[in-house]
Amino acid sequence: MPLAEAVVRHDMHAHIWRAPRHPDRVPPGVDGSVEALLADMTAAKVSRAAIITPRSMGWDDGVTLDAARAHPDRLVAVVRCDLESGDAAERLGEAIAAGARGVRIAADDGPLDRLLDDDTERVRAVLRRTGIPLALHAYPADLDAVDGILRALPGHPVLLDHLGRPSVADGVDEPIFQRVLRMAAHPGLHLKTPDVPFFTPEGGAFEDLVPFLAAALEAFGPARIAWGSDWPLCVTAHDYSAVLAPIATALEPYRPDERELVWSGNFDRLYG
Repeated sequence: MPLAEAVVRHDMHAHIWRAPRHPDRVPPGVDGSVEALLADMTAAKVSRAAIITPRSMGWDDGVTLDAARAHPDRLVAVVRCDLESGDAAERLGEAIAAGARGVRIAADDGPLDRLLDDDTERVRAVLRRTGIPLALHAYPADLDAVDGILRALPGHPVLLDHLGRPSVADGVDEPIFQRVLRMAAHPGLHLKTPDVPFFTPEGGAFEDLVPFLAAALEAFGPARIAWGSDWPLCVTAHDYSAVLAPIATALEPYRPDERELVWSGNFDRLYG
């Protein structure tokens, strides 16, 4: 599919920050401001984006929520959840009341199966009550925990970041990625496309990622794959538009309405 084709694009995975609590987690020279994001979105003809509070902001979702309120036609807020906090459920409920459309839990902050413990049942109750999509950043060692979460929240909309972090060098038949594909049996599970330059750092056209995207589309179907860029980390050495190429290539065999689901329709369905 040529990139010149007119299509609405919504980015399921972007980050912004201001006065980061952990400056060491911000790549040097990277502008993570909302102004930079909106400028890049306009240049790349990206209509909307889900902004996920980055770890560099600690547990402070204020910048994310403020930006989404200031630009409601372009941005939606995805907040973090500190499962070790005694008031995690209350804080998540407050964030949803303040406009959050999604929540993310990352293995970088602790074991994902912490969400399955008895004392985090109140967090699971908020998820069930609100139906808010849950994004999971998992590493290969965390797939058992992801499976447990999917079983504990049957049918709940869950987004697995970066296609589950495949090893592109090991190929599509690598066992971990094959396990991710089998997880399509969970009807609530969706996959986000990965940070293209990160997972194919040597590929100028990022063509090595296409077989993984094609396999994910075949296993999950276009209704459960969503484009996410990982802005601004994806544009440290490339233009925003450049990272669209492998997704567009993988979508070439699909009908226009199916392509639309990946580029924007699933975003609209999950985040409104």
